[in-house]
Amino acid sequence: MLYFYILIAFFSLAAWQGLKFYQNYKAAQKIGFPILASPVDKLNPFWLLTKDFLTPLLRCLPFGLGEFSQRAYMGWNFPDFYKTHARLKSDAFTIVTPGELEVYIADPESAEDILKRAQTDFVKSPALYDMLNLLGQNVNTTNGKTWQRHRRITAPPFNERNSVIVWQEALKQTREVLEFWEELGNVRTTTDDSMTLALHVLMAASLGVNYSFRESLNSKPQTTSGHTLTYRDALNTIIRNMGLAILFRMVEKLPIPNAMLPAKMKNMKLALDEFYRYLTQMVKDERVAIASTGNTGSNADKANLMSVLLRSSDQAKEKAKARANLEATMGNKSPTNIAYLSDEEVYGNLFIYNAAGHDTTANTISYAVTLLAIYPEWQKWIGEEVDKVFSDGVGKDAGQWDYEKSFPRLRKCQAIMFETLRLYSPVVSVPRYTAHSRQKLSVNGKSYDIPPRTNIFVNIAALHTNPRYWGNDALAWRPSRWITKSTSLDEDTIIEAQPPGVFIPWTSGPRVCPGKKFAQVEFVAVLAAMMSSWRVGVVREGAETQEQSRTRVLQIVQNSKVEFTLKMKKPNRVGLKWTRKSK
Repeated sequence: MLYFYILIAFFSLAAWQGLKFYQNYKAAQKIGFPILASPVDKLNPFWLLTKDFLTPLLRCLPFGLGEFSQRAYMGWNFPDFYKTHARLKSDAFTIVTPGELEVYIADPESAEDILKRAQTDFVKSPALYDMLNLLGQNVNTTNGKTWQRHRRITAPPFNERNSVIVWQEALKQTREVLEFWEELGNVRTTTDDSMTLALHVLMAASLGVNYSFRESLNSKPQTTSGHTLTYRDALNTIIRNMGLAILFRMVEKLPIPNAMLPAKMKNMKLALDEFYRYLTQMVKDERVAIASTGNTGSNADKANLMSVLLRSSDQAKEKAKARANLEATMGNKSPTNIAYLSDEEVYGNLFIYNAAGHDTTANTISYAVTLLAIYPEWQKWIGEEVDKVFSDGVGKDAGQWDYEKSFPRLRKCQAIMFETLRLYSPVVSVPRYTAHSRQKLSVNGKSYDIPPRTNIFVNIAALHTNPRYWGNDALAWRPSRWITKSTSLDEDTIIEAQPPGVFIPWTSGPRVCPGKKFAQVEFVAVLAAMMSSWRVGVVREGAETQEQSRTRVLQIVQNSKVEFTLKMKKPNRVGLKWTRKSK
């Protein structure tokens, strides 16, 4: 009898899924874009648990029956790039699933329109973004007026004073990393070390906490009294395992005893608990410092993200209280709108800025360094610019380089970053959602009707490789495409501006990444410090020729997948050797 009920449940679920698929297919036909079908929703829990095992089997099915599995996971559009759009001969198409409709857009004008309308029409889907509220709501996960409040208070920390901190800390960390790499010889930890470097820069610029790279090599780091992990190690554990952190937050709501959790889950719980304890104490200490010095005292000169964010939020809170008291004296009993951040929201924003900023910049550095080793001609190209910028008295010692004088002139270093982001953007698509409203969208000059509860993806990987805008070598890593004028070294080179929507690694519109300048300053400082005195090459294996070794490493680079962001699957298989540049 039990088997009978199980069978009934199975067929009922299958019938329900079939009905949902049929309804979605009819809705997709009304939109008018080319249609692709998938019998599974990429967020289906059963599929998420079994896709790694089932996908290789499905791809072996005859007549292309398993072809859908190539698109049934987040981040499938790397390394598809523009291929599916080209095959369908359309800059927009719809994927029909038993879940919600998915529309993919690779038309720059449409992409720009979607991102400009992000506050009201094309919002962030709670199903996709609520899972990032690990410590509290934040500027990345909210919509509407709540997002406006978060943005208004969290934007002030990203200023030129903070950029100076980023610049100085990035130079310091790079110098330490290069000394370590020189000692190591055959470096197979480029990605790991880049993540440590970026983590230390973030901690200095966002929280005023400083670590040396050498300290990170200690197997038994000293911890603060009462803590099992250091602050850095707790944050590092969470950031490097974001998928596990999100899964733990889902699992902890279930009545599962701690003793029954797998070891990885227990370690994540420890990291999250320790990080939260550190963060609450740091915020408490910072508020005491602000109260003791006032906003015009020495504390007001601190430019790290936490100090500026707390001052901004607490000032907004005082203004809200004053306004509420004034309204009360005037007999207005209606509640005053909240204009500040709660403590939980402060923690949420501090965490998301650290998590998002760390992973994206660290991976871009790792990709760029590896690509420079594969294509050494670009090292000479950058080196000419670096030598010129730092030959006019600014100082040969990287620790003495001045941010305001140096950063704007390092255009080729910026070009390396842009070209790396074009092909290996940490975020390969930007998800948006029509929620409960029907939206009009123009694609290539024609108007389309997008139904409610539709996930619409701005396909960054396709936009960045569309031959119509990037030429026949759109898939080639060629940094010089960003330079429109490169005359004598006595004149600055100019970065080529792209049409709106063609290049959007930090997205666009009102929800453009607030840490955009932060990332650019950090990357340029790191790359300039590396190329000023060093050169990097690929370590050959066995009887490989130099060309064969570079081809092998390029294949490792291209063998990447999206986890929290885009990452190489097996970066430790790449061996790099750093040598000091001959004078």
